[in-house]
Formats: sequence, structure tokens, C-alpha cells
Amino acid sequence: MIFWNDSLYKQLDNTQPQPYKGTVESLISNAAYEKMESLNQARSQLPKKYSPVHPEIVSIDNQVKSSQAIRSIKSA
Repeated sequence: MIFWNDSLYKQLDNTQPQPYKGTVESLISNAAYEKMESLNQARSQLPKKYSPVHPEIVSIDNQVKSSQAIRSIKSA
């Protein structure tokens, strides 16, 4: 028979569950991939209106590069 100590019970009750590291990394990588996909889709429409050096296209390209960097870090 196990008797629960009040302080031990409170300590366990207040403990936050810790997610598995691989799960967190996978979620981050998937979010970065989804962001890249939506950015690439948006960017594919822009050359019809703007030149490749337009600030909106440059901004999207930079965001895609950032998302790729996040994915490569999390995939390593």
C-alpha cells in the first residue's frame, strides 16, 4: 500500500508535462514547411504584377530562406 505525502502530491500536481524533444522538433519543422509552401504559392502569383526586385517579392524570398534554414536545423 502506498501512502501519498501531501508535499509530494502537490509537487507532482504542479509539475508541467515535458514534451518529447523529437515531437517538438517535428512540429517546428512541419510548421516551417507549411510556411514555405504558402509563401511559394503567394510568390508564384507575384511575377505577374511585379519585377523580381520588388520589395514584396524580396520579402517573400527572405522568408522562404528563413523557413528553409529552420527546417534544415531541425532536420539535422
